[in-house]
Amino acid sequence: MHNSGSIQKINSAYEIGGAKTAKKTVSKLLNIPINYYLTLNKGGLAKIVDAVGGVTVTSNLTFTFNNITIKKGTHHLNGK
Repeated sequence: MHNSGSIQKINSAYEIGGAKTAKKTVSKLLNIPINYYLTLNKGGLAKIVDAVGGVTVTSNLTFTFNNITIKKGTHHLNGK
């Protein structure tokens, strides 16, 4: 993404111009139209994950983030 002559990370599009700019940026990058999008916060994401019965993820490494440790391997996670 270019802004004021500099190259920035794609996730900065939302910060710079909100959902509309993020949609336009991703659409241009992927060369596909984006007809719909959803904006939510972490609390909303947690509710969606819980509503679908959790998500299964596979981690190639063990890591800790915000006092939560995810061990290498496949795990079924809820929204917490």
